Amino acid sequence: MRSARNLYRLNLSLAALGSLTALAGIAVALQRVEFSFGSLAQWLRDCDRFLLPHLTPDRLAVLGLGLLGTVAVVRGVHSAVRQIRAARHLRRAVHVSGEREIGRQRVRVLAGTRPQAFCLGFLRPRIYISRIALERLTELQLAAVLAHEAHHARRRDPLRQAVLTVLADSLFFLPGLRRLEQRYQELAELAADEAAVTAVENASVLAAAILQFEDAAAPGVVSVAAERVDHLLGSSPRWGVPLS
Repeated sequence: MRSARNLYRLNLSLAALGSLTALAGIAVALQRVEFSFGSLAQWLRDCDRFLLPHLTPDRLAVLGLGLLGTVAVVRGVHSAVRQIRAARHLRRAVHVSGEREIGRQRVRVLAGTRPQAFCLGFLRPRIYISRIALERLTELQLAAVLAHEAHHARRRDPLRQAVLTVLADSLFFLPGLRRLEQRYQELAELAADEAAVTAVENASVLAAAILQFEDAAAPGVVSVAAERVDHLLGSSPRWGVPLS
């Protein structure tokens, strides 16, 4: 069950390659730009020459790119603020009744009536698990769940997902980026499942633990993707790099 981790790493490699290419392009462009700021009157005269009635196709293209860049920056900042606020709201919404040391993991215990387990935090992710989950899960099932969440915490998946969401929101004109962001989240779950199976050496243990959470899910909410179940049964994860 190493395929999801390999695709997970491939996704990160593609993102890193794209980022390096973009940074190289920006560096080359900046070397060809002269930054000089004259008087306000000179600046206004330059704007007048640049705009109507001397608006040529190349100047129109520059204006369009400038407007697109401004929109991208505004959307990116707005998305980042929204992500930070959502994380803070969730942290305030959960009711922590205490902390426990389980194995090598220190977890925060939630008071609630439904089994829950998740990883929360950007720079220092913490593992949260509900008291009812601790009561219902067997020792091996609990170890599998904690190994799954520990993998998310170790890789700082909440931060990575937030960054990808910000990029997808800001670079909305790139058609394949939104799908790549969604696929990254799916592969992160499969990779965490593989880490859990490796920890307990039994895929059925993790599957049984997943069913405990699924049975207690709120009505109308589907919390477990079918691909995760297929992957635990031995099917390779579906993957395709968007041509766009």
